[in-house]
Amino acid sequence: MTEAGELTHLGPYRIQARLGGGAMGVVYKAVHETLERPVALKVLPDELAASEEFIARFLREARAAAALRHPHVVDVFDAGRDRGKYFIAMELVVGRSLGEVLKERPCLDEAEGLRLLREAAEGLSAAHAKGLIHRDIKPDNILLEHDRIVRLVDFGLVRDITSAKKLTVTGALLGTPTYISPEQAGGEPAEERSDLYSLGCTFFRALTGHPVFISASAMNLLFKHRYEKPPDPRTHNPQLTENTAYLLLSLLGKKVAERPASAKAVCEMIDTLRCGGKIPRPAWLDAVLPSPESLAPTVRAKTTGARSGWRVPAALVVMIVLGLVAWLALRKPTLEPTAHGADPQRPSLDTPVETPPLITTEQPAVPPGSVSELSAEERDELVEYMEVGQWALARGKLRQARANFLLALRLSPGHAPAVEGLRKAEAGRKPGS
Repeated sequence: MTEAGELTHLGPYRIQARLGGGAMGVVYKAVHETLERPVALKVLPDELAASEEFIARFLREARAAAALRHPHVVDVFDAGRDRGKYFIAMELVVGRSLGEVLKERPCLDEAEGLRLLREAAEGLSAAHAKGLIHRDIKPDNILLEHDRIVRLVDFGLVRDITSAKKLTVTGALLGTPTYISPEQAGGEPAEERSDLYSLGCTFFRALTGHPVFISASAMNLLFKHRYEKPPDPRTHNPQLTENTAYLLLSLLGKKVAERPASAKAVCEMIDTLRCGGKIPRPAWLDAVLPSPESLAPTVRAKTTGARSGWRVPAALVVMIVLGLVAWLALRKPTLEPTAHGADPQRPSLDTPVETPPLITTEQPAVPPGSVSELSAEERDELVEYMEVGQWALARGKLRQARANFLLALRLSPGHAPAVEGLRKAEAGRKPGS
């Protein structure tokens, strides 16, 4: 290291430049000093190296990826520890990620998108055959070499389903909200077809220019993946063929059983499409999704004083719990920036939503003690509900707005901004809606 602490050497590798980084490590361009082989060197952050659990995950990534040898998966060469730093040496891919490409182009053309989708599915099929689940498929983890060949990377969230020891981050939600599967959003274990759902989300974005779901709130986004039916891709890109639309929608089934049986089956579907065959309309499209309120019987909320007597649907209690998990693990979540040409009115998690402040001197006075008596977590929940409610109200989503304002009032009865928001939502509702 230099006097300033800059990393220059690690093990047998000479570091040349910093390429980027994420939650599980910083990636450098480096070269093996003996073999003169260029590599991408991933280094675990110092603050995580103190955790045995994180170290286990980090080294598990190396073992999982090193077990794969496939044209559409980035090779891992080496892993080790030097002067207290853990590192993985990976194949250096010359090119850009699909995420970077989508920042410059509204969307891919259909033929190119299907080719990349098939190559990514091939890579996943190889990983699944080894008993490995990626768990975080998204545009940034799909690298495109200079000749536009797909290479899957970053198995930092991978889980070896053949291992008896299940390693997770306690209290953390693994995955990226824009591309997370319904079962992961609900805190359930991921499986092979969870990767297929995320693959569907990724290529829905690549072929339409829009994510499947958009929300100003991580909690609300997880809820959408869990319960809301995805839109037809042709609503965003009318030029897509029916076959491609049905292919994408088949990957986005809410239930695991509604998706293709395997990544290999996805490849076969694309081959069928290319040979002039038809992709059948997913059966779940014609089914009516149950409302969240009907998914479980009502339960009595834990209340005291003025809150006693309120009854909250169990699904909404789950939503609150998901919100707390999202707040802890995704305090500053990131999404792919909206591509050029996308609807500027549709917010993303990293796009601030213009809503009135929760409490200002211009607003009507709040009944004494109704907010000050809340815990810090309850205050954060109140902010979440108000932000989502205001966002939904501004876009005419009156049912969603009403539900969030009601949740805010259950936390803080008489809260003036929530009362006013509820009044506006009720005034705009049609009879029977």
